[in-house]
Amino acid sequence: MSRMWWRRLCLGFAALMLLSTGCQATGMGFIPSLLVPGDKANFGFVFNSSLTSQDFSGSYHDPQGVTPTGVVDVAFKGSGGLQKCTPGVDPTCAKAPANTKGGCLVGLFVPYTSQNPNIPGTGTYSVLLCDLEGTGGGGKDFMLISIGSGPCMVPGPEPCPAPGPYTDYSNSGTPSGNITCTGGCAPFVP
Repeated sequence: MSRMWWRRLCLGFAALMLLSTGCQATGMGFIPSLLVPGDKANFGFVFNSSLTSQDFSGSYHDPQGVTPTGVVDVAFKGSGGLQKCTPGVDPTCAKAPANTKGGCLVGLFVPYTSQNPNIPGTGTYSVLLCDLEGTGGGGKDFMLISIGSGPCMVPGPEPCPAPGPYTDYSNSGTPSGNITCTGGCAPFVP
């Protein structure tokens, strides 16, 4: 075997390994509740992607969630897909801080199921998760969550026929805890 052929084989194998690794992200902790900043809005999630699949699963609970209709106990579990986004480039990543180390992930219209026994049903939400470890924002990660609909008690296609109690809930902040993105989650390089 020639040295050139061996070099090409090694480079091809390295490229294949990078492509097949995908992105993994995990996070757990809380962001301040919007109504009472000393209160906690707890979250936890796991995300794995490869060339063939994306799996996201997470939960969120803000006992004093502020919505246009008042204060409500926002509690849900959701699962679906996220995509990589680059702050300053992708419109879906517009609210992300400019400098990210591990990258940012965004999910739009992620389905959820309410975990509040007084408000059953399903709906959709959007989430932005950024791993800022060691770069901009004082080395702090960033999270934004926004509920688009629900929960709907009427089964059927989204959106809900009428706004639900969580509709238009939104919260963001620097988590107390950690968001970690690894394996090619599109870090931003200025």
